[in-house]
Amino acid sequence: MNPQRNRGKVNLKAALILGSVMGVLIVAAGVGWYVRKASMLRNARIEGRQAYEQGDWETAARSLRRYLLSRPDDTEILRAYADANLRVRPLERPNLAAAMDGYERLIRLEPDSVEPYEALCRLYSETGDHGRMAYLARQRLKQAPGDPQATLWLGDALVATHRADAAGEARTLLTALVARLEAQPDPQDSHAPACRLLAELERRRYPSNPTRAAGEGLAWLARA
Repeated sequence: MNPQRNRGKVNLKAALILGSVMGVLIVAAGVGWYVRKASMLRNARIEGRQAYEQGDWETAARSLRRYLLSRPDDTEILRAYADANLRVRPLERPNLAAAMDGYERLIRLEPDSVEPYEALCRLYSETGDHGRMAYLARQRLKQAPGDPQATLWLGDALVATHRADAAGEARTLLTALVARLEAQPDPQDSHAPACRLLAELERRRYPSNPTRAAGEGLAWLARA
């Protein structure tokens, strides 16, 4: 019998055994990593939800962020995350940016849902970002043509720019909206704000004739 051949068989068998052991260890390590990660995510979600329900907004925002880094499409948690960031006091710029990012992601995930549009338009209005507010309102109108609330958001953003071209577009949009709402048996909540915006537009329309400006503005306010 050839001793060298026997040694070759032994080495091959040892290599096969070692390869099998290494494969098992690699699989075990992968499973262990997955289990640990799943456990960490579950804990972050639970901790974040509990903190949110208890009004601990900083902890909620921090824990839910950790969870969303691996589960960015969880819309329920995205809502809680955005809201928690807005409730942190004092409200810092990173919290505001995180809330906006959360609502933007919600819009991408649920384009038919009005809630994130409403929250984001309100934030854009409060921060003076009327350009993005107008863009977002137009995007909503593509999803829901003629939507009174989205039309009001767009009108509000256009009025806030103080530009003549924007004022003309806003006047056309809002006048049509008011006429449509007044034709209904029970005008919606958008009616009064639309009339107030139109009153503001009329007051600006005649800077050299304050009497007429006031009269035109009051006429719209009387319809509010």
